[in-house]
Amino acid sequence: MSAEKNIRSSHVGLNVRDLDRSMAFYEVHLGFRPVSRIELENGTRIGFVELPEQFQLELVEDVNYEAGRDGPWNHVCMRVADFDESYRRLIREGIQFETEKLFMKEFWENGMKFAFFRGPDGERLEIAEY
Repeated sequence: MSAEKNIRSSHVGLNVRDLDRSMAFYEVHLGFRPVSRIELENGTRIGFVELPEQFQLELVEDVNYEAGRDGPWNHVCMRVADFDESYRRLIREGIQFETEKLFMKEFWENGMKFAFFRGPDGERLEIAEY
């Protein structure tokens, strides 16, 4: 078996309760840009936000939303250039972290600073510098 040679990351899909609130959260607090929005015939609304040239989230506001549904994923991590500055800014903006600032010297070449927090629908998010 040979691996796909031109594979790249595309997006992670998250179920959300309120598409407008979630798109604003990722834009205001984490610097994502809105890409597109559609509404399906059944009323499901879908919005894409992205960190340009890097990563996209597909936010799905399902008319039958259930918190925690389809939830075997653990977290989504955003890599930041300056962890301490990002951590302080998010706290000033009202984000409550679930963890203190963490550091693992075993992760990556020079170690990794990271911390976890929750998005507007309870999705587990992480910022990290490495």
